[in-house]
Amino acid sequence: MSFWVQTIIHKLEHGPAYRYLSYAVGVILVVTLAIFYDFALYRNLSTVEGMDAAQLARNIAEGKGYTTSFVRPFSIYLLQKHQGETNKLPELHPDLANPPVYPVLLAATLRLQPQNYEITTSIERFRIYGPDLWITAVNQALLLITVALVFFIARRLFDPSVAWVAAGIVLGTEMLWRFTNSGLPTMLLIVFFLGLWWALARIDFLGRDQTDTHDKQIIFLSVLIGVCLGLGTLTRYSFGLVIIPAVAFLSSTAARNRITAAVAAVLITAAIVAPWLTRNYSLSGTPFGTAGYALFQQSFSFQNFELERSLHPNFSLIRSSEFAGKLLRNGRDLLATIPSLGGSWMSALFIAGLLLPFRNAVLGRMRWFAVSCLGVLLFAHALGETELSKDSPSVNSENLLIIVFPALVIYGTSLLFNLLEQFAAPATRFIITGIFFLLGTAPLILAFFAPHPSPLVYPPYAPPWIQAKADYVQGNRWVVSDIPWAVAWYGHCNSVWLPLKPGSPTNTLESFYEIRNLHSTAGLYLTAKTLKNIDTQAILQWRNAEAEDKDWEAFRSTIGDLGEQLSRANAPEEVLSRLKQAYQMTQKHWVRGGGETWESFVLGVIINQEVPLGFPLQKAPEPLWHEIFLTDSERVGKKHIKGSETEQKP
Repeated sequence: MSFWVQTIIHKLEHGPAYRYLSYAVGVILVVTLAIFYDFALYRNLSTVEGMDAAQLARNIAEGKGYTTSFVRPFSIYLLQKHQGETNKLPELHPDLANPPVYPVLLAATLRLQPQNYEITTSIERFRIYGPDLWITAVNQALLLITVALVFFIARRLFDPSVAWVAAGIVLGTEMLWRFTNSGLPTMLLIVFFLGLWWALARIDFLGRDQTDTHDKQIIFLSVLIGVCLGLGTLTRYSFGLVIIPAVAFLSSTAARNRITAAVAAVLITAAIVAPWLTRNYSLSGTPFGTAGYALFQQSFSFQNFELERSLHPNFSLIRSSEFAGKLLRNGRDLLATIPSLGGSWMSALFIAGLLLPFRNAVLGRMRWFAVSCLGVLLFAHALGETELSKDSPSVNSENLLIIVFPALVIYGTSLLFNLLEQFAAPATRFIITGIFFLLGTAPLILAFFAPHPSPLVYPPYAPPWIQAKADYVQGNRWVVSDIPWAVAWYGHCNSVWLPLKPGSPTNTLESFYEIRNLHSTAGLYLTAKTLKNIDTQAILQWRNAEAEDKDWEAFRSTIGDLGEQLSRANAPEEVLSRLKQAYQMTQKHWVRGGGETWESFVLGVIINQEVPLGFPLQKAPEPLWHEIFLTDSERVGKKHIKGSETEQKP
């Protein structure tokens, strides 16, 4: 018996069981860290794209096909322009903004969780929205896969010491944990990139093997490269540009069948991507839907989110020089962020390591492949950047450079171990490695000790309030909102993005009235997203604009009639003078205003505590103070949940 026990102990210490035990400990560490992170730093979804992908995934899971509840006016324009119909819209609006891979992955996850999206707690007690937590769990599982891939790639390229430290730093990168909590597809893109990177390195190694040609293995790996490129492109279209350095690298390996392998990778990528691009073109006349117009955003004609909120965009005013200006302006800013990419200084260490050559040619080639990927992704980010990058700085799907970050960590860690060879004492190496690891993971460690944020991302997202307002909507009617992604996700109803202006019955172009003419509209929901834009200039514009005011006209008529009656009655001049003074004083202090912007509309509602004359939605079932919700009926169409705005702010 003792011999059997000794055999087991020997296998655990020196045999293959030791390796598997190490892996098991690593998995337990990741799961434990995820639990601690979610208890301390978890927040509900806070990004436009995260909630957009979530509501799209739910529609897929519920069998509604690839349709969206978040309607962009610009997608209406594309549909109508291509199909030649000016007033007819499909009952279920097809999504033209998101590639399919990530929403389909989330849909599979949402089908596994209990189908309960209703919020039954009041705003004071509400903290975590269950489906948001499920989506975070999916991305944290992808982080686990990322850490595993970093470990195995670093071990294959370098040694176990580099692998453990690099994997630990990636696991301890606070920026990556924030991405897992954002609902964005970034972690999935990192997995595809690492799979692509490993396959390329493996082909380069096999091509240099003098004992065998490994033709079949190389073709299989090239197919894997095509799969990673294709699925990555259908996760984020701009990821497709990585095919340029990938094919260039593949074509320059020492493999005998390198050209065949490169062609196979391109064909597999095209076979995966082509059906989806064909679907987009058949619906909208464009292969990438609304996402393909990111190039035009941040131009002089389309500031902020104006393009996606436009029903009749005018592209004729855009000059070609604006694209060059956008590329140079954003490229300059992005270059400045590379040394601190991922919120860490590992990128700076990677850059320093570029000065030191490798004796192994594959290691050097893979490092320059990472550099070339940084270059094409920087180009794609700079030219395709939109207002989303300002709405959620760093943590947004337009942050493409973060995809390469794990590769930079591997090479930065390898540089450290090369420098450690100068120290003979193991204790010195251990201390330096420990300091290196602590510095690399310091942002996450400090985040645990800092005051913990509330899980509720308010303002502007208060899920109980959003769901309470959605209860007033019946059937397939739309809610016009400045946060339609949140209304679609938390409210589980169709919501269209706020058009460019309120408009009027006689001036419907690019306005609420035009949206209402296209589809039945049940509500208008404005939050802090719009209210925070009200500044002194907006107030002055509203105050100086002429607008119809029925109360003021009634007052003027009353004063005029009273003056005529007093004049006919030969009232004393002093009485008429006092009446005139009263009229002038009232005219001076009577708060009147108007305008054609949403800020003017909001000011009129809040200051006058009434809906503008003639506006089709006249009911205000909730108090008009920090949010505005107008509808055509105060009758709740669904089961009304707790958490109305009469309760305390979150």
